Amino acid sequence: MKKFEFRINFPEQTVSTAFRLEVFKLENGEAQLVGAQESSSATFEMEIITGTAEYLYAIAIPLFANQENKVNAQLLYQFFSVFHKTSRMISLGIPESIANIYSFAQFISIAPETSKVQLSGSDRQLKIANKMSNNFIHPDGKLSKVISSAPNGLETNSLALFNFLSNLWQYCIVDSAICSSFLQLSSIDSTVDSLLEGTLNLVHYPFTNVAEIYNLVAAQTPVFTPSLSSLNLPAGISKVPSQWTLTIKVNDSGARNFLIAGVGLLAFDQDDKVWLTNNVRAGTSHSSTFCTVLNCDGSPADFSPLFGGGLLGAGFGITASPAGDKIYIGNFGWGPTQCNPEFGSISAFSHEGKVISPSSGYTQQVRRAQGMNFDSQGNLWICSWGSQAPIDGSSGSIYDFKDAPSAVVVYLGGDPERAISYEFANPNYETFDLVIDQDDMVYVSNGGDKKLGVKSSVYKLQLDGDQIQMITFWESNYVNKKEETGYESFKQINLNSEGEVFVAGVASNRIVKLDQNLNYIKDFTNLISAPWGVNFDTNDVMYVANFVTDQVTATKASNSLDMDGPFGVTIIKNEAEDTAQLLTLPTGGRPVTLANGAPLYGNRNDHRTHCFQPLMRLTATSIDRAGNLWALNNWKPSLKVDTSDNPGGDGVVIFVGVAAPNR
Repeated sequence: MKKFEFRINFPEQTVSTAFRLEVFKLENGEAQLVGAQESSSATFEMEIITGTAEYLYAIAIPLFANQENKVNAQLLYQFFSVFHKTSRMISLGIPESIANIYSFAQFISIAPETSKVQLSGSDRQLKIANKMSNNFIHPDGKLSKVISSAPNGLETNSLALFNFLSNLWQYCIVDSAICSSFLQLSSIDSTVDSLLEGTLNLVHYPFTNVAEIYNLVAAQTPVFTPSLSSLNLPAGISKVPSQWTLTIKVNDSGARNFLIAGVGLLAFDQDDKVWLTNNVRAGTSHSSTFCTVLNCDGSPADFSPLFGGGLLGAGFGITASPAGDKIYIGNFGWGPTQCNPEFGSISAFSHEGKVISPSSGYTQQVRRAQGMNFDSQGNLWICSWGSQAPIDGSSGSIYDFKDAPSAVVVYLGGDPERAISYEFANPNYETFDLVIDQDDMVYVSNGGDKKLGVKSSVYKLQLDGDQIQMITFWESNYVNKKEETGYESFKQINLNSEGEVFVAGVASNRIVKLDQNLNYIKDFTNLISAPWGVNFDTNDVMYVANFVTDQVTATKASNSLDMDGPFGVTIIKNEAEDTAQLLTLPTGGRPVTLANGAPLYGNRNDHRTHCFQPLMRLTATSIDRAGNLWALNNWKPSLKVDTSDNPGGDGVVIFVGVAAPNR
C-alpha cells in the first residue's frame, strides 16, 4: 500500500462541484483499476496497492457543467497523467494532460463507449515516454526547464505551441462553441467525443486543419504564456504553426568544451541510451575526437562526452551489437585530408562507456568507415569509403594519403582479426551505407563520383563461409537536365517490412525503390530535397531526412544567413506521394544558440548574424521504443559557413510521439 497525493487543476472560470478520479496500474502491459474516488476538494490523498507495477496512470473526470450550463463535461473533459510508483504528488490539469497525451500517444487508445483513455505498453516503453513527458512538465505540475529554456524556450516554437494547446483546452472548457468546433476540426475518420481524443488525433495527424484550429483561440487572451499568438517573430515568419508536433531539442554533450556538432547517425543501446556520432569539432572544419551519449530523454549520460578508442570524425558509421551491450563506431575523418585517418578505424565501447578498442581503433582493412551493421550471426559489416579526397570546401595537404578501393569489410564474428572484404573497382565508388535483411542478405549503397563518371549503385551481397559473394547490382538510371547520367550520390539505404529496398539520392532529390532483386520499381520526389536519410516505422510510414530546404514553402527571417525555406523530415504514408508532408520546426523568435550560449555561427565579424532555424541540414532520423522521432542536425543552415570553416550542425530535434515505435 502506498499513499499518493493528487491535485486536480480545473480552470478557475468553471463551476466545479465534484470530480471523479480513477487510478490504474500497469502490470505486464495491461491496465488494472486500483483506486477510484469522488471528491469536491482539489487536493486529496489516496492509498493504492501498486504491486509490482512500475507505472500508473490517473484520469480525472470533472462532474460539472460549464458556465453556460449547457455541456455535461463527464465525457468531454478528462485530465490525464502517467507517473512512476516513486512519485508523491500527482497533478492533473491542462498542461499535464497535453504533455502526457503527446508522450504516450503510441500507447493510448480510446474506449468507444465511455471515451475514456486506456493505456498499455511495456515498462521499457513507458519509461521512455514518461521521461519525455517530464521534459515538458513534471508529475507535480511544475514546468520543466528543458522546454522552457535554450535550446528550446523561444528558440523553437514548441513551448509556445504547448501553451497554445493548453489555451485551446482552457477555452474549450469554458466555451461550448469553441469546444464543439475543435471536436469537429480534430476529427479524422470518426466523431471525436473528448478534448483528449481530439488532441491525440493531432499527434497522429499533425497537419489536421492547422489554420482553422489556430484561429479558434488566437484572438483570445492567453492564460498560458508564451503562446503562439503572442510571439514576437522575425519579419516573414508566420505565427500560425506548420503542424501540431511538439518537439524537444537537445544539444548538451555533457561538457561545454566539447559541443555536439555534425551528428551523422545514432544507435540505441540495451538501456535505450542514445549514441551519437559527432563529426566535427564545433566552430571548425576539423574532425572531432569524441562521441556523445544521451539518456533516453535527451539528457547527457554520466560518461558523455566519450573519448578514446580511435574516435576521429565519425560520420554515418555506428551500430549496436545484437544484444545492445556494445557500440561500434566507424571513423571517417572529416575536412582537409590531414584530418582523414590514413587507414580508417573502428572504435568499440561497452554500453557503460568503457573503451574496448585500442587507442587507434581497429584498423584492419578499413579506409574511412561509413555505414555499419551486424547480421544475425554476429558478423560486423562495414562500408569502407576508400577515397582520401578532402571534403568539398576543405583544402588538401602536401602529405595526401593514398586512396584504396572502396569496399565492404566484414569482421567475422565481430572479430577484427578475422577481417575479409569485397572490393569495388576503384576508390570512387564511395561506399556509403548498408542494410541487412532477415535472411542476412546485405544491400549496399555506393555514392559514386560525378567528376570521374562513376555511377551511383546498389549491390546485393551475401556471406558464404569466409567469402563475400556478389548476388546482383543496379546502377542508377538517373539523368539530370545536363544529360549527365547515373550519378546521384546515394546515401542511406533501408528496407520496408516487405524487404523492398529504398535508397536516398542527394543529387537527384529522390528516394529510389527497388525490389529484392534490385529491379527498379519507382521513385519518390514530392517535398524531398537532397535526401540523405530514409527510414521506416513499424507501420511502414516513410521518413526522409532532407539536407536542403524546401522551396515550396520558402520563407526567410530577416538579418539571417540562413537558406530560404524550412528544413524538414518528409513523411510519406502507404507509399502514396500525395500523402507527403514536411515535419518542420519553426522559430519561437529568438536566435539559435549553442549549448555554451554562443550564437550558432560564432562571434567573428563575418559570422555575426542570427540563425532562426533550430532544425537544420538533416542526415538521418531514428525512432525509439516510445515512438519519438530523432532528427539529426548535421550541418548548419547557412551556405556561407557550409563551405568555409564552421559547418557542424547543432544538436538533435525529437518529434515527440509521432511514429510507430521500434521494437
